[in-house]
Parts: sequence; C-alpha cells; structure tokens
Amino acid sequence: MTAFKVNAEYRRQGWGTQMMQKMLNLPRYKDRPIVVEPAPYGGDIGSEGYRQEIENLKEMYKKFGFENSGNEYMNLPERNSELV
Repeated sequence: MTAFKVNAEYRRQGWGTQMMQKMLNLPRYKDRPIVVEPAPYGGDIGSEGYRQEIENLKEMYKKFGFENSGNEYMNLPERNSELV
C-alpha cells in the first residue's frame, strides 16, 4: 500500500483510524517497518487548514506508536502486533 485517503467530509470520524488498524493487521506488514508521511490530499499547502491536517495526521501516527524521524514517522515490526 502506498497511500490511503479519507475524504474531507468523513475526516475526524474514525475512518482513518479504522483503515490504519486494518493495514497493521495485514500479515505483510507484521514483519517489516512501516514508514508514513503526513501528506494530506488537496488544499493550499500554506493554508492553516492544511497545516491542521498535518497535525491531525501526526497525532494519529503517534497513537499507533509511530515515531518521528524527520519528515516521516516509522513504526517498528515488533510493535505492530501490540497496537491493534
């Protein structure tokens, strides 16, 4: 999987969390590190709304145990089974 998106009208309702849980439960992701990058689709990159979406994504990643490694967040394989 290279990306997934929650349409704007469905954000902040738990859909992204459900998709992340399902992804972490897939066998192919249990034994390898997962790297994610907060990159919302659409919107003006410099806008306050876009910056808020970045912060929302970072919070979701932290909730799943991802650690900040520069512009990306990484989750180690041994943690994947503990988070779902």
